[in-house]
Amino acid sequence: MATLSSSIVKNEVASMRDVEEALARQVLYGGDLATNLLELAAVSEAALTRLLAESHGLEAAPDGALPTTKDGTLRLVPGELALRHGFYPLKEEGGTLTIAVSEPLPSEVESDLTFSLGVVLRQQAAPQVRIRQAISRDYGLPMDRRTLRLVAKLEGRPDPSPSSMPAASRASLSVPNLPRPASVPPIAYSAQNPPKTLASAPAPANVPPSAPPPVEVARSATGAPPAAEVVRTWISPREPASSTAPAPRPRGRKRHRGPYTAAMAEEDLMEADSRDDVLGAFFDFASQYFEYSALFAVHSDLAEGRDADGPGADTTKIRGIGVPMDLPSSLSAVRDAKAVSVATLGREGIDASLATDLERPVGAQVMLLPVVVRARTVLILYGDHGDSDVTLSEIGDVLAFAPLVAAALERVILKRKLATRRDVENETPTASLPPVVRRKRHKIPAPELRAEALARALSPAPPPTAAAPETGHETPVAKRQTDLPPTPAESPIAKAPPKKRTPPQGTPKLDVDAQPFPLTRRTPSQTPPPRSDEEPPEDGWDVASKPPLQRKETKPGIGKKTTPGLAPPSSHDSGPRLELVKEEDVDLDEYRSSDSDSSITQQLEVPLAPSSRKVAYGPRALARRHSSPGLKLPSVIVDLEEDCRALVERLLDGDTTVVDQLVDFGDAAIPTLVGAFPGPIRPELARRLGEPTARASDCGPILRTLVRIGPNATAFLVVRTADGDPVVRRWATWLLGEMPSPDAAKAVVRRAVDDDAEVRRAAVAAGRMMQQDVDARTTLRDGLAILAADPTQSEELRYAAIEAIADLRDGRAVPRLIPLLSDDNDEIVKSVHWALRVLARNDFETDAKAWSDWWRKNSSRHRMEWLIDALMHDDVRIRRDAGEELKALSREYFGYYEDLSRKERGRVQERYQEWWESRGKARFY
Repeated sequence: MATLSSSIVKNEVASMRDVEEALARQVLYGGDLATNLLELAAVSEAALTRLLAESHGLEAAPDGALPTTKDGTLRLVPGELALRHGFYPLKEEGGTLTIAVSEPLPSEVESDLTFSLGVVLRQQAAPQVRIRQAISRDYGLPMDRRTLRLVAKLEGRPDPSPSSMPAASRASLSVPNLPRPASVPPIAYSAQNPPKTLASAPAPANVPPSAPPPVEVARSATGAPPAAEVVRTWISPREPASSTAPAPRPRGRKRHRGPYTAAMAEEDLMEADSRDDVLGAFFDFASQYFEYSALFAVHSDLAEGRDADGPGADTTKIRGIGVPMDLPSSLSAVRDAKAVSVATLGREGIDASLATDLERPVGAQVMLLPVVVRARTVLILYGDHGDSDVTLSEIGDVLAFAPLVAAALERVILKRKLATRRDVENETPTASLPPVVRRKRHKIPAPELRAEALARALSPAPPPTAAAPETGHETPVAKRQTDLPPTPAESPIAKAPPKKRTPPQGTPKLDVDAQPFPLTRRTPSQTPPPRSDEEPPEDGWDVASKPPLQRKETKPGIGKKTTPGLAPPSSHDSGPRLELVKEEDVDLDEYRSSDSDSSITQQLEVPLAPSSRKVAYGPRALARRHSSPGLKLPSVIVDLEEDCRALVERLLDGDTTVVDQLVDFGDAAIPTLVGAFPGPIRPELARRLGEPTARASDCGPILRTLVRIGPNATAFLVVRTADGDPVVRRWATWLLGEMPSPDAAKAVVRRAVDDDAEVRRAAVAAGRMMQQDVDARTTLRDGLAILAADPTQSEELRYAAIEAIADLRDGRAVPRLIPLLSDDNDEIVKSVHWALRVLARNDFETDAKAWSDWWRKNSSRHRMEWLIDALMHDDVRIRRDAGEELKALSREYFGYYEDLSRKERGRVQERYQEWWESRGKARFY
């Protein structure tokens, strides 16, 4: 069954770009695809409802606002039950309850509802926004702000809350000058029975859908705010929290208990297939570092509570909290700054209300960490230590984890987009295709009949039609082709350009093994071919009878002089075509003849005998280019090797205009490009090896083309890294840095211990480029550490591995080097000590315990902070190296020299620390 996203694109309800953007919004902000698409684009709600029903195999609910249900049906289904499972009862007749759902109910839920309600459920598909609208309208439950806005948009009304949260009662606010923040939950409603006013005051029938009738809700003595004025609510204090949105589905994996290391969390992020999996891994990891933590999802100008852990408001309560982001608060400041904040919440205004809602004390410093995806803050993590302040030195791992969360969300978005594209490309409509009719196999005419037919064809006037084998409506002019390859001298196919012929969308795939690709020729009675700029009509497309494109000078072949002909063609012009079948036991010598009769055959349009191995071609128009991965054409037609070779030769000659064509060929062009590797090199750019901005792909056309083709070239380049020529090894290794992957990282590890110094430099340059990829970085670090620790390797190789670890400046390698301080080889210990000094810009000699203690205290801090600390080190060489590296990385110069007085060095260190807190941290995390 087609997915909803692919059906939307194929039926042109929305463009692929709109669907992809809606999928991205769904990952970032939640909700279903239909809701995000209705918010984003101007689509037909009726068409979307129809496709929603088709994609789930359900009937479609009425378009627009759902009709008002009878009071008896509403009393049958409690509002809390409908809200929890996300459905709305439409009607009940004869023991069958028709309900509107945005997706089919799980089978166990359906069974439970059938048993508890005593009815059979009949599900109809409707957009989620309409279901929430109907629940709010008829059960008197408040709608969330997102649904309010979308309903207003669908009904053509202005945004009910364009810039700020709806105002609520100010009676309970400690600050009378500010509106009641949305983070304060409203008074709870009871969900034991539907509101009493439903029975006594049903909604008038003449009220249009765009203006649903107001419903009075039973209120407590203190009064409850109207449904349109609140963002979150509880159905009952003792019941699970719910809002107009159904409770979120449980995450794909359970919350971790016990230690949850960064490596485990990174692995879970890499395996995450949904937004919930990503957020679950993030929150499970981060919550370990705080006494209390809460996660907020930022959508438009509202931060909605999602998860909580610790002694404070639990997950049930946190999901009922919404903080307006268009009013001054710590959360809105963090969203706008897109940088972590460690500060004290305000004692008044929204900050004070937020602390009250979270049931946390005010006064100590708390952390607010934003997760930014595509320059937008989509999540904010709150964390505190109770009455103690949160310090940055204690939460370094959490800060370093935030970019990984953003990358994981982008991967989920990309996966959904690619899945939609694959669905659109792979689905083939079959309803419009004509039924396939299997034709009976025709016998080959006897030699006498063939000779007689040829004699009649050569006579001045063709005789009347004789008794010939009855063929019905079939056209006996089709030429047959077997799987025997023709000789080069006789086959015009060998000269044909290797261009693809792609059928229109919806054509079934051709099984080459089951049926040979036939070559036919049109007779004058057939419809002339379309012009080169037109596409053949879909109903006339017959893949099994269309020949490949041929050159204009191709002439029809002929049979042997003495070969008898077939009976004359049938008079039916529009009959179906013959099935083309392969013949067996053919004597090829029978068809080797001279060209003496070719002119006669061409003039008189004599049909060849069915058993002839010569082929004839009529005119064929060039079709527009299509993507046809499913059409399995013979290799002689789709062989692109010659074309790729010709294009690569032009590229080597300096014609860069062919790069796009080679990229279009994709995988077919890779072997030819790698065969010419590395190609012409610009020496002035090649000398930049080792510079931070240098790229191998800038140095030559072959290198640039391979990078543009993408990761599929990685396997070929990995092979070239083992080439006997060090020049080839150098360029292949450096180029792999632009295609980070575990396989590429393994190849770089091998080249990091190469015998050639230039190859080792290329490996370091590639390794530094791979630091942005989690898998590649981990593979690189672990591979080098294993080589360095392996006592069976040569000393030279181990030295090279340790040197590469130091050159990559990956601070996470420190704990992998510390155990090597106990190595039996004193020279290895000296090398490890040097590498630790380079990475940490500190020195504890070869004392493994001292290094381990230092690592425990500083593992959560960024390496830039290590460098800033080193500015005050007692060793002048460490100070000098740290200062030079700090200036190069930060691009900030505050007049530091290693020989300054301690007081002056302290001032410069303070300036670097201020820079780090204000700008550097946001740049490097």
